[in-house]
Amino acid sequence: LAGKGGMVWTKNRDSSASHYVYDTERGVDEAIFPNKTDYETADRDFSSFDSEGYTLKAGSGTNSNTENYVSWTFRKAPGFFDIVTYTGDSVAGRTIAHNLGSAPTCIIVKCLSHVKNWPVYHVGMAADAATDYMFLDTVGQAYDSAGYWNDTAPTSTEFTVGDDYDVNGDTRTYVAYLFADLDGISKCGTYSGTGVAQNIECGFETTARFLIIRRADNVGSWNIVDSTRGYGAGNDPVLWADGSGAEYTSIDFV
Repeated sequence: LAGKGGMVWTKNRDSSASHYVYDTERGVDEAIFPNKTDYETADRDFSSFDSEGYTLKAGSGTNSNTENYVSWTFRKAPGFFDIVTYTGDSVAGRTIAHNLGSAPTCIIVKCLSHVKNWPVYHVGMAADAATDYMFLDTVGQAYDSAGYWNDTAPTSTEFTVGDDYDVNGDTRTYVAYLFADLDGISKCGTYSGTGVAQNIECGFETTARFLIIRRADNVGSWNIVDSTRGYGAGNDPVLWADGSGAEYTSIDFV
């Protein structure tokens, strides 16, 4: 992370507690919470972003004594992940430059200065993803509004926002996390449920390190599993991005 940049997303596995997100663009002192609409909060849990990871202080949110945690780290890299901060202007069609080097397949935005939802652009939503959005912090279904992505698909150099205050309120500040499909490394896609066990092909040669699944055509939670906590044994530890609850076990992943 040091010198390269990136984002760290942490969650207490044992207790009901918020998810914490820190990134190198905003610095070590500011946290945001994927399961809440809260604005950016000064939080002193993080000490530094390092060349081999990061350093924590004795903070209650990410480092309580005897509690177990999981963290997912995304390093900035062309074709994989990028972070952008910007100030809104309430002008529909506003373009935001990025350095991903390819068109993002998922974009997560959070207003830092005000209490607002977490809008998500995902390439798999509806026939035209640029017309739809979901919220990371809720179980609500997908919605259609030009106020979010201005009905404009992102490109390899920029993404477009509408005039909704969730993504582009005048003088309000925002952070955007951009993910891309990188062959053999990362993938954003969709599948249709069958009601029976099925194999979802992602194109990875190894087990996916981080997997988040959310129903696209109705209400549903954002289910997170990962290879570090383990999945595929039929009794897998799952966390919900939209909830503060402790880790629970599920038989969804076989």
